[in-house]
Amino acid sequence: MDETSAPASPPAHRRRLAMLSAAAVLVLAIGAYLIAWAIAPTENASGQCTGIGWGCVPSPKDTLALLGIIIGPPALLATLVLGLFAIAALLRWTRWPGVLAGLVGIVVAAVIALLGSVLVVGVLL
Repeated sequence: MDETSAPASPPAHRRRLAMLSAAAVLVLAIGAYLIAWAIAPTENASGQCTGIGWGCVPSPKDTLALLGIIIGPPALLATLVLGLFAIAALLRWTRWPGVLAGLVGIVVAAVIALLGSVLVVGVLL
């Protein structure tokens, strides 16, 4: 194989480890969000009324729920799509172990997806 030709596809075990590590990161992130939502207070610390409008603000628990509903689905979908492309590229063009390629690919994809989702929601609101 000369230097200009594309490398062969990565072995199956590297792909499997990359996908498992990416899935583990997503499961941990969703679990952390659910734990944060479960333990968040239902009333504001300042004693301000809870709700939306007339000077009231949502409680921390309601804020997390709203963010999860508005930003969660598009960010998760974008993370999955970008993550698959990033992991495939890392597996094909680097010699990194599958676990490292999966972790780097999914974390980079998640950061890009979350920033994009926040910017889109910020523009729409």
